[in-house]
Amino acid sequence: MILPRRNWSKLLGSTLVLIAGIVGVSNPQIASSVVVALLGASLMISGALRIGFYLSGSKLSNGWDMFTGLLEILGAFFILSNGGATTGALTALIGVYVIIQGLLGLILGLRARNMKTGRFWWIGVSWGAITIVLGLLIVIFPVATAVGMGLLVGCHMIILGLIGIARYFSESQRHGF
Repeated sequence: MILPRRNWSKLLGSTLVLIAGIVGVSNPQIASSVVVALLGASLMISGALRIGFYLSGSKLSNGWDMFTGLLEILGAFFILSNGGATTGALTALIGVYVIIQGLLGLILGLRARNMKTGRFWWIGVSWGAITIVLGLLIVIFPVATAVGMGLLVGCHMIILGLIGIARYFSESQRHGF
């Protein structure tokens, strides 16, 4: 069965995503490192675009574009040159963010307790407390969390690859290829 050339790219792309997912699951640290590298690359591109926008002389641009562009490029250089250390640091920052979200949930739950319609206030308080504990675990164990995130990224890629391959073959059958 020879398939049209336009469909081979879908099958090839989905197969590569599946293979990358398998590699990510077999070595989650690689997946975490790739996520960090992609973050660095996206910061580099965003910074360059902001600086270019500022230098273009557009009336919509201001000094903040130049400033944030330079910060993004500096951040990108730091991330790309310190990959392993950056993975742990970014994970710790995510942990701090999760703790803040938990505190907000706790506060909102306690506020709801004082309202007439707040009979389920304890759900917000429980969610806030659990989220704070989760955030603390992420901050205390950033490397383990990064490995876990790498595993999740790998699993996600496996699922995306399998879905893409299944869609490719179902479209091929539907169109009579």
